[in-house]
Amino acid sequence: MAPAYRSPAREEYFWPFSVLSIVLFSATSVGNGSIFRAITVVFDAEQAGPVLGWASAVAACGVLINPTVFGEQIEPVTHEYTLYGFVLFHWYASYSTAGSTCDPMHA
Repeated sequence: MAPAYRSPAREEYFWPFSVLSIVLFSATSVGNGSIFRAITVVFDAEQAGPVLGWASAVAACGVLINPTVFGEQIEPVTHEYTLYGFVLFHWYASYSTAGSTCDPMHA
């Protein structure tokens, strides 16, 4: 994004931005759908409702936090660092809990 900010013809970055946004939103939708489908498969009917509610609440927090943090970083043009931070956080969250004992399938 930094080259787009420095470019005198920013409109040449419109199509790459649009295509990448569509890919990002499509991948997010697929991931979101698979999480909610997996919850209904992993948990029984009594537990699935509260777990779906909790997952929805966490997703709603992400919808608020991510754009807010990116918005704060656009003015100083340091949004790349924000993206790296999100990637590192998700990598840590994914792999630090791998094999934990709170897995309902292996309890």
